[in-house]
Amino acid sequence: MSAVALRKVLLDAKIKNFTIRSNKDETKLYLNLKPDYEAAIHVLNVSDEIDFHTYSPSGSRPLNKFIIKGLDLDHDLDSITETLQARLPGLKSVWRMKKTDADGFKIELPHIIVTTDPDTTIDNLKAVV
Repeated sequence: MSAVALRKVLLDAKIKNFTIRSNKDETKLYLNLKPDYEAAIHVLNVSDEIDFHTYSPSGSRPLNKFIIKGLDLDHDLDSITETLQARLPGLKSVWRMKKTDADGFKIELPHIIVTTDPDTTIDNLKAVV
């Protein structure tokens, strides 16, 4: 699925709060943690059996960024990264999501973002959890 086709699918489903970035190697879909996120996952027909959400289209450019949601902040990012490296070939980066509070301070959220190489399949991702 091309970035243009993905955008049309999301807009047709009345999902407007997203960004798609695409180049010759990869396509990334960014969704804010809002009802739009869950709606997009539903529209893209991905089962929600596990506690992260990803969509891998049938085309040659899979999405390769996903969010593991709801991890306790007690989980150390180094140990999370070590666990993911052991289970997920092609891991590129892991970082904890942050938001800015009303006073302008960065607050860590109980979610991490994981980026993998473009060849990682949805089966590889499901094996992580």
